[in-house]
Amino acid sequence: SRKAHLADLRRLVAQRDESMATLQAPQISARSTNRLSILEDEHEELKKQVEAERLELLKVRANLQVECEERVQEAGCLAQSFQESRQHALALQQAANERSREAAN
Repeated sequence: SRKAHLADLRRLVAQRDESMATLQAPQISARSTNRLSILEDEHEELKKQVEAERLELLKVRANLQVECEERVQEAGCLAQSFQESRQHALALQQAANERSREAAN
């Protein structure tokens, strides 16, 4: 009768819903797995890029450090040369003053 027919329809709809859910689950799982795999690949690629950039920055830093050390050494040599020239000029000035005093006497 009508109640039995409605119960059968409800049972069929419920079975269909269960089947659809079962069929869709692997598709969703496969899509999720594929997306996860893509994200993992992208992550690995980014890690490689970051490592390459880190190594490049370390090289740049080492080069800059060498350049700075060379410049500090050069500045030290210039300062020493200036000091020696100054002392030499003072000695010449004192010698000239001595000769000038001797000539005046």
